[in-house]
Amino acid sequence: MIALGTADDFFTANASVPKVELTIRAAMHHYLASDVPTLLDYERFIHLYTAIEACYAAHGFITRQPKERASHAKRIAYLCEELGLPVPWWADHNSRFVATQRNETFHEGLFFGEPWGFSIFGGEQHNDPKQQMLLLEMQKLTCRIVIALLGVQDREYLTSSVSDRQRHGVRLKQEGGVGHFNGET
Repeated sequence: MIALGTADDFFTANASVPKVELTIRAAMHHYLASDVPTLLDYERFIHLYTAIEACYAAHGFITRQPKERASHAKRIAYLCEELGLPVPWWADHNSRFVATQRNETFHEGLFFGEPWGFSIFGGEQHNDPKQQMLLLEMQKLTCRIVIALLGVQDREYLTSSVSDRQRHGVRLKQEGGVGHFNGET
């Protein structure tokens, strides 16, 4: 009930800008769709990247600031910095890793150097431990971005690691105390 109240407060506060609701719903939809167990890795990547792009758009609508036209390579780092989240190595301003994978996936039909469906995640770099966790890290970061956009202030959760399989609960504030949603988000 606390989570629903938090979401309701957010949507009520942003009711004057209908695109806020649409883009947040799109981000949540793609985040949830990315977790369908029968998806191939490139499909998970596309859903997660689309969710992050929806969050980037939503942030512009929420802040009602002129949309910063950051390149795809810098958008994730920009969102993390704006929301006070740690920036993962693959989203750092100096890293074009995810943007390069995005461009090849969307524009060339290649996922880690192979046609869609012909490559497992990581492609030629499958032995690099940092890259093996990319989809998990993207999923965990996407959730933290959505939670931060909704206005949740649990800094412990928002700044928790995305590079492990540890489950982190979210503490939601309610009148007269704190609620706790225990589960991986």
